[in-house]
Amino acid sequence: SQEPMAVQSAGATFVVNSTKDDADKNLNDGVCDNGRGLCTLRAAIQQANALAGTYTIPFNIPGSGPFTIQPRSPLPVVTDPVTIDATTQPGYTPDTPMIELTGDRAGTNVSGLVVTAGNSSVRGLVINAFSYAGIELSTNVGNLIEANFIGITTGGNAAKGNLYGILILGSSNNTLGGTVAGSRNVISGNTSFGVYLDELASGNQVQGNYIGTDLSGSVDLGNGDTGVYIYGGENNTIGGTLSGARNVISGNNYDGVFVGAGASGNQVLGNYIGISAAGSGALGNSADGVVLYVATNNTIGGVDQNARHVISGNFWDGIYISDIDATANFVQGNYIGTDASGGQKVGNGYSGVYIYNAPANTIGGLVAGARNVISGNGGDGILIKASGASGTLIQGNYIGTDTSGMVNLGNTGDGLNVNAAPNTVIGSTSTGSGNLISGNQSGVYLYNNATGTQLQGNLIGTNVTGDAPLGNTYYGIVISDAANNTIGGTTAGARNVISGNGNYGIYLLGSGASGNQVQGNFIGTDLTGSHDVGNLLSGIAIGIGASNNVIGGTGSGVRNLISGNDETGVLISEVGTSGNIVQGNYIGTDVTGALPLGNADDGVHIQNSASGNLVGGTTNGAGNLISGNGWSGVRIT
Repeated sequence: SQEPMAVQSAGATFVVNSTKDDADKNLNDGVCDNGRGLCTLRAAIQQANALAGTYTIPFNIPGSGPFTIQPRSPLPVVTDPVTIDATTQPGYTPDTPMIELTGDRAGTNVSGLVVTAGNSSVRGLVINAFSYAGIELSTNVGNLIEANFIGITTGGNAAKGNLYGILILGSSNNTLGGTVAGSRNVISGNTSFGVYLDELASGNQVQGNYIGTDLSGSVDLGNGDTGVYIYGGENNTIGGTLSGARNVISGNNYDGVFVGAGASGNQVLGNYIGISAAGSGALGNSADGVVLYVATNNTIGGVDQNARHVISGNFWDGIYISDIDATANFVQGNYIGTDASGGQKVGNGYSGVYIYNAPANTIGGLVAGARNVISGNGGDGILIKASGASGTLIQGNYIGTDTSGMVNLGNTGDGLNVNAAPNTVIGSTSTGSGNLISGNQSGVYLYNNATGTQLQGNLIGTNVTGDAPLGNTYYGIVISDAANNTIGGTTAGARNVISGNGNYGIYLLGSGASGNQVQGNFIGTDLTGSHDVGNLLSGIAIGIGASNNVIGGTGSGVRNLISGNDETGVLISEVGTSGNIVQGNYIGTDVTGALPLGNADDGVHIQNSASGNLVGGTTNGAGNLISGNGWSGVRIT
């Protein structure tokens, strides 16, 4: 048969018209020719490297594709700017690429394409089965990689992995993908990482790609390790706020996104991580959705609704922030454990957000756009653990409900669990800072020397309007062997509403639970303090040796309203439970103190050898108003 003729470099173009792998016969003539009148991909790259200027390498291979090019050795490194454009091959569509570059004969430690030139583009290729990377970018900057299948077959539905999908090594300001569907790379099925950015890779954008799925975004073709791995790089963007910038990073065999080793200033925005492209079904990564490890000043989500992630369906935690140098990171505006509507559970296997030994991170914020919905997860909504995890700020989130704040989508564990971590701030007196923590096992659980916590301005056990129960199954707040925490405060903005829960509203227990202050809260009523939204048992219980805690006080604004609960207002119980003070509260009335809103049993009940506790006192303002309760005002047994 007649073979196509070699293509002259007219218009700074070398047209690949053969699947052969021959080298160019003469690098000095400006003609892509293997010596038999054919222009191969190898010969085209050689000619583009040999000549000054920017060249284009399109494809026009005769016949019916797809076509396979099998290099028998590494292709030339791209050292001069070039555009390799397989979208030009007749028959190409984004779903039916025509040119496959496969590395099963290329040798060991070989990448499909290595680009050091910068300002180059690679479009429309299927690149698979290379022993190193599908595409490797290094040295120079500003490359565009779009519309490729990397690590899968031409059909987009089966893995044929490289070791790595795309490696970016010391190269910056590259773009992988884009904001239109035709720019999407599918980077899946690779043996190790899908996308890897090293410590010198900065300012890169990874947008609009499917990383770990098939072409449809609905089937697991996970990379063997993490989907996107940033090793120390700065100011990279994974996703974005523009329409179409969302990546689907799901189905990978370790984490979805890993940001580590001192990486800072990176933004992870608007992606689906652990869920299908439709935003409805779990397609979990096998470890965590997003990891920040020894990484500072990174942002997961944002206040723009287009920055919202859906981080759901992952096998471990939705977001994991770890180690003492992982600080000043922001997690804002995300749906963590739900579908893309925020209305159905697609829980992560363990916690929604897990902060381990990492200080001064922020979950949520003061404006509505910063709100995370952290619900439906298999463990706690937020878990903060270890003494190094100090100063976490948690504000404005819905933890255990849907996005409306009216429907129970509770986490299987506690809404917020603080274990040995000091100085956590949950809400505040600022407008918009309060969290809605409802529908979980317990709302807030502080234990194991979790000291210095401030809980202010939250709704715990009600719906978002504070007028109906949406209770946590057990307790609203538990303080177990944790000292010097503050629940509420002296201003109206500090008030927590702790109502509608399935056991005690607040439970203080253990000999280490001392020096805690409970002030200014509504416990068992609605947000107005006028209607019964009682906790199922007592409003406040103090037991198992908890001592020297203060419920109320004598100062201005410290009064708790403890009314409408289904058993006792305040229960103090058991040996060693001593030195606790109950002063200045309204127990069994409405907020005005003029109308009954009684607890079903006693106002205050001291029992089972609890001793040395004070109810009221001789100081001005120490007296409690204890009225309207179902049994006794004060009972000692």
